[in-house]
Amino acid sequence: LADDLRADIARGGRPILLLAPLGSHVVTAGLFDAVLTKPVRSDRFRDVTTRLTGLAEDVPEVRASRPDTGPVRVLLVEDHEVNRKVAVGLLSRLGVVPDVAEDGQQALDALARATYDLVLMDLQMPVLDGLEATRRLRATLPPERQPVVVALTANAFAEDQARCREAGMDGFLSKPVR
Repeated sequence: LADDLRADIARGGRPILLLAPLGSHVVTAGLFDAVLTKPVRSDRFRDVTTRLTGLAEDVPEVRASRPDTGPVRVLLVEDHEVNRKVAVGLLSRLGVVPDVAEDGQQALDALARATYDLVLMDLQMPVLDGLEATRRLRATLPPERQPVVVALTANAFAEDQARCREAGMDGFLSKPVR
């Protein structure tokens, strides 16, 4: 396939970029203009495709937003420091800078002060767990201020998901989040 594509390129085609599986040993001499191993980091992909295509690197920064109100407001509720850092890093790649709370009570305090579009809620936390915090926010916030609440938990069993729905959560993500 690469030989056929290379023949088309000689007639004015485009560069060839190979996305190779991690650990593969591909002989690429002269066949490809670049080779990236999967999984490919978005910044590396952008750099290589920019170099290959000659397109300008002035790519606007991606910011998650809603057309009617601007940036998406996210509250991350996570008691474990490493998990917080990972989640903040993942969200920042999406152009989201979340506010952070370390337990359910801090989350309720933040929700009393500001309006959020999305709450990413850990389930097992000190002071006030995620299920009870969700029950309370559903009971106290007016309908127009109700955020989408998504559970973040290492517990991925069907009964855990059912408990989350019963508490008023809208979604469920099991850790580690991809």
